[in-house]
Amino acid sequence: RINNLSRSGARVRNVLAEQLPLLADLSPDLLTLGVGANDMRRFDRDEFGAAFEALLGALPSHAIVSDIPCFYSGARGLDAVIASRLIANLVRAHGQALAPLHRVTEVRRGWGSVPDFSWDQFHPSARGYRVWESAFAGAVTRRASTLGSPPDARR
Repeated sequence: RINNLSRSGARVRNVLAEQLPLLADLSPDLLTLGVGANDMRRFDRDEFGAAFEALLGALPSHAIVSDIPCFYSGARGLDAVIASRLIANLVRAHGQALAPLHRVTEVRRGWGSVPDFSWDQFHPSARGYRVWESAFAGAVTRRASTLGSPPDARR
């Protein structure tokens, strides 16, 4: 069974307040999280870090968490770099798996990446989501390989 708790436009604080409570009644074998890009509009490093820390602390240790996609230029681009480094450090501190979304989107920089975006040139297109999926693929495969083992060995 798959439960998708995502909400379009959510920020980290929205996930904490609205989506995380929905997770309380579930016991997922595989959990992926990608949030924070919408937080770059009004990025405050300390506020973002505290909220992300709280979020990771509420997730299971086997969660797979992405950093922020590359924004390619401008102030938001620099904020995405800072936020991605912060997320990577927090994910490691919590013993969770990092999906390197920033890296896989950054290497696609340039005109060749235009088809990776929808009409608004911000949200991913179907092709862009395949790129995003590649950031999660290794960690998802590793987690899935443990699911045939007894429940006690999964943690």
